Amino acid sequence: MSSRWEAQILRFTELTRRHTGLSFDATKRSAVAQTLFSHARTLEIHEQEEAAHHLESLQPDRVTLLVNQLAELAVGETYFFRHPSHFQALSTSVFCELKGRTQQSLPAVRVWSAACSSGEEPYSVAIALSRLYGDSAPKRVDIWATDIRTETLKNAERAQYRDWSFRGVDESVRLEFFEQSEGGWTPRKAIRRLVRFEQLNLLQPEGLRGRFDVIFCRNVLQYFNRTLFANVARTLERALAPGGALFVAPCEVHPRLFPSLELINDGEATYFQKSAPSPLTLSPKQRAAWPSAPCALTPSFSDVRSGVAPRAASYSLHHRANEFIDGVTWLSEGEWVKAERALLIAATRQPESPLPPFFLAKLCRSVGRSADAETYAERARALLCDLPEET
Repeated sequence: MSSRWEAQILRFTELTRRHTGLSFDATKRSAVAQTLFSHARTLEIHEQEEAAHHLESLQPDRVTLLVNQLAELAVGETYFFRHPSHFQALSTSVFCELKGRTQQSLPAVRVWSAACSSGEEPYSVAIALSRLYGDSAPKRVDIWATDIRTETLKNAERAQYRDWSFRGVDESVRLEFFEQSEGGWTPRKAIRRLVRFEQLNLLQPEGLRGRFDVIFCRNVLQYFNRTLFANVARTLERALAPGGALFVAPCEVHPRLFPSLELINDGEATYFQKSAPSPLTLSPKQRAAWPSAPCALTPSFSDVRSGVAPRAASYSLHHRANEFIDGVTWLSEGEWVKAERALLIAATRQPESPLPPFFLAKLCRSVGRSADAETYAERARALLCDLPEET
């Protein structure tokens, strides 16, 4: 192997790591070399020295395409209902509670399939939820599937799957939820419309908005180094709604990896869960001390840059829901339980607005729930900083 060719292998390995966070072990270095050389052969290049020269002169857009191809090697394959115990827990434990919530006219259950690859995972989630919600699934369920690789996302949206993607899956599932096509098997329209795909880099999650009741991020964290893993872990923790569940691959489960989440053992499944705020309870003394005038609830964060609070108020006026107005009204009238319930609904329906968590923070601080108050205040501060500057 020429030194010039070996340098290109190392270069593209490092480019893939820097762009996607994914690393190659020694067993996959030969696959990297094979992928790069296969690209050269499409241009009738058959010598390593000439292939190295070609790679050195590639334009940035062609380099990006090759990096995305190499990322496929690092992550590997997927298939429907991989780690079936996760979907069992999803249906029997996690979503039984969420199903009851949505039946009370609360918002849709939001699911994020991070690093969704060719789509088998989000479609598996859609099938599981379709079984729970039946015909009402389109109104109850929102599944957001993301991946860094554009070609992979195109394949996921195309949704053509061969028999190998169904290994271990009962044939009745394929017959009920898929239809045969020239390219193999395609999820039925009722399943596909539950899922929306979008490109997202987990290392640069600027496009991430709102909170999710369930997050799947499986068989990708293991490819990150310690620093990158910690960054992605913080992104996932922040994106998880209170009471939400995070599923990672069995080999990625360790309580130290997500210190702010609780490790749940549910039969054969293990997943992480974010603690939900405790129910609101007030003593007679706390009730008497609660402010009765709406003016006492005016937003004022001393630790947020100048000008943010007015923009937050303006944002709410354009995006507010009835629940938010009801919540503030209940606060002014001393109806604490009703106020919390309404503000929680508003926070879920307006995940980008900082005002519902702000008022929840003030509510909890006034009734002695300091830990919950800090959680809501941190969320409000983060959302405030995400608001666009006024022009």
